[in-house]
Amino acid sequence: MYRLCCGTPYIAIDELKGNVVLDGFVQTDQTIQWFWACVSAFNDDERARLLQFITGSAQLPLGGCANLNPPLRITRDNGVDRLPSAHTCFNQLVLPYFSSQTLLDRFVFTAVTEGYVLRQNKTTTPPVFIQVSRAFPTLTTVGVCTLFL
Repeated sequence: MYRLCCGTPYIAIDELKGNVVLDGFVQTDQTIQWFWACVSAFNDDERARLLQFITGSAQLPLGGCANLNPPLRITRDNGVDRLPSAHTCFNQLVLPYFSSQTLLDRFVFTAVTEGYVLRQNKTTTPPVFIQVSRAFPTLTTVGVCTLFL
């Protein structure tokens, strides 16, 4: 009954690989190969945090990754060597290119375990939200958010 209501806590890397949709990447891209190596080194708690970072839930639905709706997606960001971001409503990880495995490991781990602090600049129209990593306060991503009230 628990699994029916809450899903499964076990996250298999091969299942993730087999069910992910790549957008702007192919499986042979170095960044994707480094990403899977990074995730393979994660313990169960870190994998759950990765899943929560991407989907908003730390557990897979009953039936596993194949039953995620929408499917898990990794989308290429045009940036290089910066923190990945996610769109939980779309089960989408936005992953930049990385110049080394070490940087990818560091940035993915930080994004998954630390998250972001959002700061709103209220002097601009529309509001600009600045994502500041708690672990890397000098790294920021600026995004414009249109609010419909």
